[in-house]
Amino acid sequence: MEQKSVNETGKTTGLVGHKPGKEFMMKKARNNWSSVSVAAVLAVMLAVTGSVAIGDTIAPTTDTYVNEQWSTASFGTSNSMGLGYRYEASTADRQGWTYLKFSLGAIPDGETITSAVLHLRITNNPFVAFTAGAFDVTDDSWSGSMTWNTRKTTAATAIDSEAITTTAGTWYSWNVTSLADADNTSGDDVLSICVKEDPQQTTNNTWAMFNSSEASGTGYDPYLEVTYTPEPATMALLMLGLPLALRRRRK
Repeated sequence: MEQKSVNETGKTTGLVGHKPGKEFMMKKARNNWSSVSVAAVLAVMLAVTGSVAIGDTIAPTTDTYVNEQWSTASFGTSNSMGLGYRYEASTADRQGWTYLKFSLGAIPDGETITSAVLHLRITNNPFVAFTAGAFDVTDDSWSGSMTWNTRKTTAATAIDSEAITTTAGTWYSWNVTSLADADNTSGDDVLSICVKEDPQQTTNNTWAMFNSSEASGTGYDPYLEVTYTPEPATMALLMLGLPLALRRRRK
């Protein structure tokens, strides 16, 4: 006859001499794993690969575009942003420059940004394919009320260029890693980028529109995809967390 153990309340707690069942063991394993901290998991990655890469997706704090034709108008509340060149026989021709600003404050100063990629989604079909470049903007003081007449100066050379085709709904990306890493290293923590036709011309109709952050909630708003590596001091702390995590898992 099987014997059952009895606790102080008089209730049976299980069969004497029987090992815990499979369901109990699986539950215990799940509890042990859930107690392992994120830092400890990163420490395991560091021990195995020799490095840790942390990813983050950042939405722009401000974005807008400026339009040569309407040189005193601002478009900071528009749900789209224009760039390229537009020829119109009945009205003035125009150029468009798109500006985006990102906060890097969530990334600790001193961390090495190994990748920073700007993503924009086109909403129309340009008449002619063209090349758009991403340019550094060192003056971060601009806002959504900026106009063509008050636009901020850009670097002379694009940090990266992308061929824009005639297909609406396509996502395009620009590698701005060196700009983001420089701003984060210096403690600036603000990255301003201008995307415009490169080289700018006044012959072909290359006008293109991209979703702005006002398109939030649609999944089409622009974003910056960042990957960074913790500094040595941070990695050392992660390594210290590894033995604690392993010890906790054994309990």
